[in-house]
This record gives sequence, C-alpha cells and structure tokens, in this order.
Amino acid sequence: MTKELLIEQYIREIQSALHDVSKSSYCSPMYWEWLSDAAHWPLSITEANNFLLGCILDIRASAQDTWENCVFFIEEILESPENVFAIIAEYTEAEWEAEFDAYGLHPERLVHMRVHQISRRIMRLYRGDGRLLWELEPATPREVFKRLTMLGFSNTGATMVVGALKDELYLSGSFDLVADALVTRVVSRVLTGTDTLLSADEIIHVGRYLHQSDPWVLDRPLSSLARRVCRRKAECTACPLADICVYANEYPFSGNDIMLVVLGTITHQMPLSDWFCKEQ
Repeated sequence: MTKELLIEQYIREIQSALHDVSKSSYCSPMYWEWLSDAAHWPLSITEANNFLLGCILDIRASAQDTWENCVFFIEEILESPENVFAIIAEYTEAEWEAEFDAYGLHPERLVHMRVHQISRRIMRLYRGDGRLLWELEPATPREVFKRLTMLGFSNTGATMVVGALKDELYLSGSFDLVADALVTRVVSRVLTGTDTLLSADEIIHVGRYLHQSDPWVLDRPLSSLARRVCRRKAECTACPLADICVYANEYPFSGNDIMLVVLGTITHQMPLSDWFCKEQ
C-alpha cells in the first residue's frame, strides 16, 4: 500500500474514532443555565440575556464558579430582573468599575468591564433583546458569531453561544471549528504527531476536511478528549484514540505527510492581477 493510501486510511480511522467518541460517555450532553431549562419556545428575553451574560463571563476562569457567580448576581444581588442588560447599562463606566470587588463576577477586571460594554451595545443595537442576535436574518451560525464578536464577545465566548444554540436547536447550519486551546491541542497532535500547534486557519481547513457537512460536530469530541486525556501532559494510554493516533504510535509516514494530504484540499482565490494577466 502506498504512503498516500496509508494516510487516507489513517484519516478515515480518525474520523470513525471521533464519531465513536461523540456517541460515548466522553461526550455527555452539555447543560446550559437558562437555555437548557427553557420551558417554552422561543426563549424569553430574560432567559436569553441571562444565558448571554454567563457566556461573556465564562473565559479564563473556572466555568463552575463563573456560572454560579452569574446566577447569584442575577438572582440575589439584582433580584431576578426582567432584563439584566438594561440594569447593567444604567451604570456609568466608573460606577460599574467600582463594583468589581463587591459583585465578584470574574477575577479579571477587564472581563468585568466587558460586561458593561456589551450590555450597553445590546441595549443600543438590539433594543436590549439578546434573542435578536440569532433571530434576525440571515440567521446562520457564522453570521451570529460575527454579530457576537462585533459586540465585544471573545472568540471563545461567541463560539460558546453559537455551539449552545446549535446543541439546543435554536440555530441550525454548518459552523467551522474554532481554534481554541483545547481543539488546537488535540487536532495538532492527531495530525502532526507533535506538540507543534496548527494555526487557526489550518484548524478550520482540517475541520472541513474531516467533516464536510458541519465541522462543528467535531468540537465536542475534540474538547472532551482534551479535558479528559489529551491534556498538556498527555495520558495516551487512557485515550480512546490510543491505538491509532500518530502522536502515540509509529507510522511509516510523518505528520508533515498527513498535513500535505489534508491541506492539499485547500483552494485559494486567484488574485485579481492574475485573472487580468490570464485574460490578456
């Protein structure tokens, strides 16, 4: 069997293994505060905005602590307002910053201030109704992601919102893998056999190669592997991919060989100057 055929077989095995992981106990359903418990369709403004606040805060901190702090802030400190963003937007910037220690929403002051900035933008641009972020046309995952990042959501936070909305069927359509630390670590190891991290663009192309119809389907199994076994110090013997992963096994091809096959499927747009010369 030629090297190219061996690589194609390897990639098919990885695709199959990730599918198996997605159906296993490694990937138990995610629970989203206010979103997963919604008793009716569509979400109320209150549920949608509370959920969005949690996603703004869920960055560079313990997820459990972040969401517990968010619930306490909304229910105990603000006494369950109808629109949490309307309340926050009433603060001046200086007043909101002064509550950093008292509210304890996040250990980083920058994230605390981002909450105020995004709240004001949602009030101004979406009339305080976070649901409009995914209800306005075009209501595609990519468009919703763009709206969120334009508001000031981090890439991680925007990805979390889109992924949760897809999981809970409030949003449909294809969505690219986003190169967060977890996904990047696993994909890089599985396809290069090293700890050299792939670029964000390479992660997008890998996702499209491994799952053409909806690369986002790969996010949960990849993230689950990263949290459980493919940590910074990899625990390969406990990994479901242990028998096939090029990071844990010797193969008659290299990570560079694999990436040449995968990235060889990328098509690049021809510059206008090339088209002009071609016409001549």
